Amino acid sequence: MTATGGALRRTAGLRPAPLLAGALLVALALQALVASEGAPLPVRALLPLCGLAALGGALTGRGALLRWGARGAGLLAALVPLAFVGGAPLPELAARLPVWPQILVLLLAGRILSLDAETRFRLFWNAPLREGAAPRTQSTTAALCLGAALTLFFYSLVGRVAPGAALDPLGVTLRAFAGPTYVHVAIIALFFVLLAALLDAALAHLTDRTLLSLARRRLATGGPSPRLSPAEVAGVVRTLPGRPAESRTSAYLLEACALPGARTERETLEGFHAASRRFLRALLAFLPLLGFVGTVIGLAVAIGSLGTSGPDASAVDIGSSLAGLSIQFETTLLGLATGLVASLLMAILERREAELRHQCQRLIEVLVRRDG
Repeated sequence: MTATGGALRRTAGLRPAPLLAGALLVALALQALVASEGAPLPVRALLPLCGLAALGGALTGRGALLRWGARGAGLLAALVPLAFVGGAPLPELAARLPVWPQILVLLLAGRILSLDAETRFRLFWNAPLREGAAPRTQSTTAALCLGAALTLFFYSLVGRVAPGAALDPLGVTLRAFAGPTYVHVAIIALFFVLLAALLDAALAHLTDRTLLSLARRRLATGGPSPRLSPAEVAGVVRTLPGRPAESRTSAYLLEACALPGARTERETLEGFHAASRRFLRALLAFLPLLGFVGTVIGLAVAIGSLGTSGPDASAVDIGSSLAGLSIQFETTLLGLATGLVASLLMAILERREAELRHQCQRLIEVLVRRDG
């Protein structure tokens, strides 16, 4: 995975884009043929048109056309045919309908958008005066596409399994994850979007670690403990094969060498990454909040539906009114469980990122010869 992620991130420009856009066009054509049940003909026609737009943008180097084609493909893949086949919750629809073309389209669209975001940030970093779209270290739309693909895949599996009626903790948890309400689906979808964004950040981190290993091997050619000048270390770092200019490893190593402007460059790069991470933290807070919203809605509906039964008009049939209330409390369980998992994964990633910086600093402390 490290080599693959590094190879993709080290690719200059959008050279993989034509291949991915061509595959996206084929996947959209397959979806239009075998997985567009109930969709109107104009909507079906839009599927290959989005693929053609993405392919045209990739071949002509028009990033905006490529982006909008991939975004349109991802949006249509998420909606067709699920939005046109009503009467059943998403887990049941995902288990009954062929969703593999949608998953394939979403994966390809997400990869195209991720590569495009990397390229735009690289172009901005090397030429900040150049006009273009807002640079970001991570693509939100790419995370949405991958998160939607994971959600469909998850429900295609869960929809085939009956959750059962057991009241033990495992049975209650399984029913919560397989819940059919809109709040259940929203929590699961948001969780997988966060998971997709964290996966993209983890791949970038693995690339940085691969670059650090390569730098360590290059710098150790003079013996087990060579003593180099800061300029010599900077020369080695700047000539690493496939080194992206916006690499965190490069920024950490150059800053540790105390080169002029290196600290400012590192702080600027960290600022971009911190902005993306703050957005993910904001989304993370929505997981338990959505769970509480589902429970509040359930309580409001249950209390509002309290009725009377029997000859005594004052007798309240609480049993029938609150029969489905347990389902609404499942949303709180689901929100808390997914929030805990996402928080743990983010904490592990941030710990590894902090360790990377300190490893770079320690490497320079050992290698660099300070004159005077």
